[in-house]
Amino acid sequence: MPNPGGRCWSEAHSGIEDNGVCMGLIRPHRTAGLRLVGLLAALPPVQLAVAQAQPAMTAPAHRGNQIASEMSALERTVALEAIRQLKARSMRAVDTKDWDTYQSLHAPDHVSDNEGQQPVRGAAENTRRIRENAERLSLTAIHHVYEPELTLHSPVSASGVWPMEDLLYWKQGSEEHWLHGWGHYFETYEKRDGKWLFTSRRLKRTRIEMSPGATIGEYREPRNDE
Repeated sequence: MPNPGGRCWSEAHSGIEDNGVCMGLIRPHRTAGLRLVGLLAALPPVQLAVAQAQPAMTAPAHRGNQIASEMSALERTVALEAIRQLKARSMRAVDTKDWDTYQSLHAPDHVSDNEGQQPVRGAAENTRRIRENAERLSLTAIHHVYEPELTLHSPVSASGVWPMEDLLYWKQGSEEHWLHGWGHYFETYEKRDGKWLFTSRRLKRTRIEMSPGATIGEYREPRNDE
């Protein structure tokens, strides 16, 4: 029997803990109900009438409203998987230079905030900037992302942190250069017209390695003789 409040959902593992502890949240209520029926049946007529006249025990109204507004475990699982698919498609699109697909995955008012750069507002403007840089440098990009921390704030809003690693290869004149980076993407998402979209992204790097003499964006690696 599913848990209507989604209380057994584990955010850290993005799954459902379908175990004895979870199901135990439902079963005690059933057992208590059966015991109450048995007790009432055993009462003498006068006591039975008094017992039946007592107001029923109900959950506080605010708790009922909270449960009614929460997503079910299945709805959460579906939403989390949709966000994972969204991220996977965006990484494939940027690496294969499928710019139309890449832009379509972002909300029109998306904000991109890469470390060391001015924030870029708008999905179209951000896609244009990435595309121009890739074409100017004849850039080859390889992006990998790993197990995320995803948080659902409502049925239509979420946030996530993705560990990332990227390899960039480009030319400076006749020289070939590279960058190997690690860090985290901090993102927000919204479900609009039935579709999950990126609404913001901030890249915070933890380590960068570059070829000697490489320059890309705000990053520069001195040559060995400098």
